Amino acid sequence: MNKASSEFEKLRSEVDQSIGQIITRSGDIAPSTFNQSNNTVQVLFSTGARVLRRGMFGDWNEELSLDAGAVNMERLQGGAPLLKNHDSTDISSVIGVVERAWIDGEGAKATVRFSSREEVKPIIEDVKTGILRQISVGYSIQKWTELPVGEGEIP
Repeated sequence: MNKASSEFEKLRSEVDQSIGQIITRSGDIAPSTFNQSNNTVQVLFSTGARVLRRGMFGDWNEELSLDAGAVNMERLQGGAPLLKNHDSTDISSVIGVVERAWIDGEGAKATVRFSSREEVKPIIEDVKTGILRQISVGYSIQKWTELPVGEGEIP
């Protein structure tokens, strides 16, 4: 096995180890969709676009499929918690709930409802005024498929 092949095998092993682990990527908040009466806002949490990932054994591109059957939305549609800083260990980190999730021609979206607790009000205000425009979404990959790579491209 040559050196390049050996390095690629290490990278493949590293990607394999990420299956089932929580991974994050950023998504967009649409402040113009904020509904004052019920504290909801729409978020776009994936367009399926490639994202460069960096690992111990090299870089690779992650491209999420938004095809029917490729995305398990059960947890989101079942009222997944909206967490502050991905912290699921502390109940005070729950700042809201996912009301609805769907995939359309623009990508994977959700309507989230913020808690009316006093400590969440500053976050709501920053969303309404457009100060907070992005979210970090946690997800896990259950299966990955290697796509062809052109000469000189990152896998």
